Amino acid sequence: MGGKGKGGKGGKGKGKKGGKGKGGKDRGKDGKGKGGKDSGKGKDGKGGGRGKGAPTAWRERPTPTEAEVGIHLYMTPDIPGTGGLLKCRYTDFLVNEVADDKSVIHLTDLTIPMEIRTKKNVVPDQGEDADASTTVMEEGYKAFNEILGEETGTQLRSFFEAIIANKREKGSKRPRTNEVAAGEASAPAEGPKVEVAQNTLLPVMTEKDKRTKVHQTVKDYFPWCVSDTVEIADGTRRIRIMTWSNARSGDKRKHGGLKAPDGRTKFEWPAGRPDHLKFVLFKQNMDTIHAVSNLAYNLGMPTKVFGYAGTKDRRGATTQEVTLHKVNAEKIMALNNHRGLGNMKMGNFSYVPAPLKLGHLAGNRFSIILRQVEVEDSVLAAGMEAVMQGGFINYFGLQRFGTSTVPTHAIGLAILKSNFEEAVQLIIGPKEGDEPELAEAKRFYAETKDAQQAMWKLNRNQNNVEYALLTGLKSATHENDYLGALSFIPRNLRTMYVHSYQSLVWNSMTSKRLEEYDRTKAVEGDLVMPDKEMWLAQQDGLLQIDSESAALDDTDTPTEMPKLGKDLKPHVVTAEEAASGKFPIDDVVLPLPGMDVLYPTNKIGEFYKEQLAKDDVSEVIAQGHRVREYSLPGAYRAIVGRPQDLQWDVLKYSSSEDDLGYTDLDAINELPVSSHDIGDLKALKIAFTLPASTYATMLLREVMKTSTSASFHRNQEQVQHEAAAKNATGSTEAAPDAIMH
Repeated sequence: MGGKGKGGKGGKGKGKKGGKGKGGKDRGKDGKGKGGKDSGKGKDGKGGGRGKGAPTAWRERPTPTEAEVGIHLYMTPDIPGTGGLLKCRYTDFLVNEVADDKSVIHLTDLTIPMEIRTKKNVVPDQGEDADASTTVMEEGYKAFNEILGEETGTQLRSFFEAIIANKREKGSKRPRTNEVAAGEASAPAEGPKVEVAQNTLLPVMTEKDKRTKVHQTVKDYFPWCVSDTVEIADGTRRIRIMTWSNARSGDKRKHGGLKAPDGRTKFEWPAGRPDHLKFVLFKQNMDTIHAVSNLAYNLGMPTKVFGYAGTKDRRGATTQEVTLHKVNAEKIMALNNHRGLGNMKMGNFSYVPAPLKLGHLAGNRFSIILRQVEVEDSVLAAGMEAVMQGGFINYFGLQRFGTSTVPTHAIGLAILKSNFEEAVQLIIGPKEGDEPELAEAKRFYAETKDAQQAMWKLNRNQNNVEYALLTGLKSATHENDYLGALSFIPRNLRTMYVHSYQSLVWNSMTSKRLEEYDRTKAVEGDLVMPDKEMWLAQQDGLLQIDSESAALDDTDTPTEMPKLGKDLKPHVVTAEEAASGKFPIDDVVLPLPGMDVLYPTNKIGEFYKEQLAKDDVSEVIAQGHRVREYSLPGAYRAIVGRPQDLQWDVLKYSSSEDDLGYTDLDAINELPVSSHDIGDLKALKIAFTLPASTYATMLLREVMKTSTSASFHRNQEQVQHEAAAKNATGSTEAAPDAIMH
């Protein structure tokens, strides 16, 4: 049996027994579950809608345990846990981003509003598009009169109106002339064969500013026409205006723009339209960075033109806003029908002046299903009340430390100590749980040190850290340029490693603080923020590298980290303040180690010094790294988290295949909402909102009183399936107890 937390049994399985901390026997076990390799299966439909689809085999990935990353305690160890299985299906874990204005982001519309639809490069015909175009063109006629004078402006109007009238005559088939000068086209002759000019030349203009205005007016008000400058027989250069269909016949069109004389492509963007498309992205079983990479690949553009406020985990159904620089909504909407993007949908399109950046969000709204709950409803009620009243320990979750046998904080420590060769080997070295193609590439490089050949073995999987690092090793200026090789990894991922080490220290110090001192209020030497509201406002959106998997993004902009070391200084609690109970435990913060932070003046401050000295990084933390991007300014983080607007309900169901969650896509498809009140199995549904950079899994850990590791829950799910199979066949063999109560 695993370790017993005070107030509840430890779950069965081969796990580490936690030690006893001061203030209560509350270190729950970080169980690995029964047995070794887990062959449980995840179940969810493929594509944009529901459906059971083909089960996905679970690949065991040996990852750090909670105890190994400093996660030991519970805030309410005396309250029994609910147990339950986490993330059995993608729709069991729903996340909706909360924008800066506190609105919850939902995908509600897959179409493009009429008022922002891109003007088509065709002659206006009839209907709503034509009516809208007429209004726009009237403004264009006025602009031409101001630029060219009324006479030439009137001639241009006749040119445009003749083309439109010709298009609107149903069934007429008219040959086109090649080119006429403005004002020289004769009125249409009577009869069925009327020549309508598709090109026109403007009078010679020597002023560059005037020519620029003409080109811009065509772009803004006559999107079904294009303009260029041509040299005619007498050696003069004149502006030519023509329809898109005529331009295409002359090979002037390429990827939606005109081909410039130097071979570049001009991108046509309507004047007055903000530069950034904003849309809502719904995705399943894919983290944000991989989703953006897939969109970028299908659009043929780099990922750096995308903006998003935060990363969302892979295993779940999540909704968030994304911005994209100067791309029409129609291009994104068309991808909704792309076979390769069936687990993504995009909608709620608009154009905005500024891109989203990491940190531009207030938090996330979660709706989570815990299956196979076996405790009484009264225990569930007590657990929910406890987390609402007492909160949960605001640990950095397991996602922070990677999904590999080599945790990200180990790589970060090597970087901080300037052991760059060790850092490279930790990343590129073969690891248990690697995908076959990646494992082969790593094995080959380990044996031959041939980075080029190893890269070729990853030809179909270039969107990962290892490929970037191999590129760096191949391109290094000398054989041992490991620092240079690391620089080929995008900056946000390079710095993630050292930030992960900060998180490890913070978790460990938080456990020590709650072991050593009062858990309800601040004690002498603790740090608190004097202006809590301002501090909480600055907390929103910071520390954003929290995806379950570190994926590759080719943007080289630094991930936003807390700036509180410079903006707000904490207050050190005095003996008198501690005795009076002036500051509750919610006010207590601990520093992420760095150059600009204060440390507690009680024993916890000494523990920080001991840990940093033990890791041989005291000097580099205090004075900064010789490579500037690896210097850590530091920050502060509250040790207790509290959910907002927490709601919960007990659901009944009959099969592990039953969908208990209801996604935004389900609502768009108008699927019925089930009451889930029939069945022999019980599930707990919890909905709540958390600030950015706060981990929902740590709240769930407090509720369940079990480990949150994927391996633990997969192993427990497998045990449940085996027990159910035995019951179905009438086996009398006792099934192991899979839930920690």
